[in-house]
Amino acid sequence: MRKCLLEIGASQGSKILATTRSHVVASVMQTSSSHELGVLSNDDSWMLFEKLAFADGEARPTPELEDIGRRILKRCGGVPLAIKAIGGLLYSVKDELGWSMIEKSEIWRKMLKNMEKITPKLRKLYLVVEGDIVLGDFLKRGTLDIHEYLLPGNGQGCHIEELGCLHNLSGEIEICGLQNLGSYISATKANLFGKSNIQSLKLVWEWDATGENMGYNIDVIEGLRPHSNLKSLSIKGFKGSKFPSWMLALRNLVEIKLEDLDRCEQVSPFGHLPCLQTLEMTALVNVKRIGNEFYGREILDSERSSSCSSEGAPITLFPALRILRLRDIQSLLEWSDAAMISSDSSIKVFPNLRYLDLYFLPKLAILPDMYSLTCLQRLEIERCESLSCLRNLNSLTSLESLSIKDCPNLDATLNIMDKPQSLNTLCLSRCDKLIYSLSSYLRNFTSLVRLEIEADPGFWPKDLRHQPNLRTLILRGYSKGHDFDYFPWPFSSTNVATTRKDDDFIKQSFISLEYLLLSG
Repeated sequence: MRKCLLEIGASQGSKILATTRSHVVASVMQTSSSHELGVLSNDDSWMLFEKLAFADGEARPTPELEDIGRRILKRCGGVPLAIKAIGGLLYSVKDELGWSMIEKSEIWRKMLKNMEKITPKLRKLYLVVEGDIVLGDFLKRGTLDIHEYLLPGNGQGCHIEELGCLHNLSGEIEICGLQNLGSYISATKANLFGKSNIQSLKLVWEWDATGENMGYNIDVIEGLRPHSNLKSLSIKGFKGSKFPSWMLALRNLVEIKLEDLDRCEQVSPFGHLPCLQTLEMTALVNVKRIGNEFYGREILDSERSSSCSSEGAPITLFPALRILRLRDIQSLLEWSDAAMISSDSSIKVFPNLRYLDLYFLPKLAILPDMYSLTCLQRLEIERCESLSCLRNLNSLTSLESLSIKDCPNLDATLNIMDKPQSLNTLCLSRCDKLIYSLSSYLRNFTSLVRLEIEADPGFWPKDLRHQPNLRTLILRGYSKGHDFDYFPWPFSSTNVATTRKDDDFIKQSFISLEYLLLSG
């Protein structure tokens, strides 16, 4: 830079002043000296805030507004960007009530948390579509460089159409307060479909204690159709019974998260999506069965037919899925096998699944057959009180970690696992039938590095002689009323329990043990 300036006429002795928030940039500039600016003083903070919030006579600096403004400034901590952002926002709010609402909002936690990672490009926008504060005015005040922002309002209207003119939005977008959006037409004016650079979209409906809102329009979600380039989609709090039709067309999705959809009665077809790697469904409390529609076989057949693909080619459903989480689906009674949707034995389902997490499915008795989960590395099942059977666990040849908790009806399910060489972590908690049977086949688990059991000591496994690689042993359920006779002392070759004095034999049996915990 110095050379370039000299070539265009700058004289020797000229100085270059560069400002940056990056130490790397300062180092590359090879400055003779650098000076790190601290936060603004109270007086300087007020001077900057006053210049923005009360500019051009929009809001008059009354004593009431000044009091609120100074309280707001304290929470900005002297950070110029925070002051500029809130000053630009308050510029459009002319009365004490609006200022007070902003003071009490959650804007601070979201804004200040991200001040260190702000980029010149708007990557993530929080919008509450319910306010008299017009987004356009806010954006014109020069706040498009804010990485993450929440725009609060007072419930008397919405301005989501203000997004329509922001043609270059990219990165992550989160739109909150959609329960106040009045119509399908208003939703389409956001023109999400025309924004091909948005990678992640989160749509949020927020409800009061009753969960009801008389102004809610179920068609709104259809008007929020994103561009097909979208990679990540999250829907939270939607009160419709069906998913939007456009979800089937988002073939580039890598991640889908669905939460608090308490009126949804069946899940959408996802198995045909070729790029989907993560699927999380939480609190779909009205879903009673996961059946044929979930696997997307009909959609895939239709696509193959229209493209003249070979009918004899293998069929793969959820071809790229790596993470599947089903949590808090309290009404789920049935989860169909993919094999039940067709007699075609060439169907593969979840061939690349690595992590399966099932939590609080209290009415589900049987899981789908696990014969195709040969790549599964981690299986966690918790609070599935009715679950009685896990089929084809011996197919999980890549399983490294197995955790089963609060599944009292599961019995000797693990005995079918024939020397699982990859299994290094086993955690069983409050599954008395399963834990009681463990002693008879624990010898098959020779690769265990970590074993964690929570049960009455009478159910603890009786012999750990066949676990030469065991480094961590955690036994919970111990109380002062029990002595150490319940501890799984190794058995000698004569099959007679050793006494605690046989130190050498015990040391040989626990040759790799590094950590032992007995707790109540």
